[in-house]
Amino acid sequence: MFNHKGFTLFEVLISFSLLMTMVVTLIPLLIMVDSERKVLSERRFYASQLHDELQIALMQPTPPPDILTEEWIITFQMEVDYLKGCVQWENFKKDPDEICFYGLPR
Repeated sequence: MFNHKGFTLFEVLISFSLLMTMVVTLIPLLIMVDSERKVLSERRFYASQLHDELQIALMQPTPPPDILTEEWIITFQMEVDYLKGCVQWENFKKDPDEICFYGLPR
C-alpha cells in the first residue's frame, strides 16, 4: 500500500465547486444589502431634515412656503388642526420616495 500525502484532483474540484457556489450565492446578497443600506441612510437623512424644518414651521403663525432644492422638495399644509410636512426625493435606486410628519402648531 502506498501512503499518499496530498489531495486528489477530485477532492480539489469538489472543494472548489463548493467554494464557488458560496461566492456566487453571497455576492448578489451583499450587493442588495449595500443598496438597501444606502436607501435607508438617505431616508434617515431626509427624515432628519424634515423634522428640523417642521420644528421651525410649527413656531410660525402661518404655514411656511414650500422648500425646493435640487435634491428634494419639502411641502407644508394644514390638515384639520395639524401641520403636515412632507419631503419628496428620488432615492439611490432612482425610485420616488416620500416621508410625511405631522405636528401640532402652537
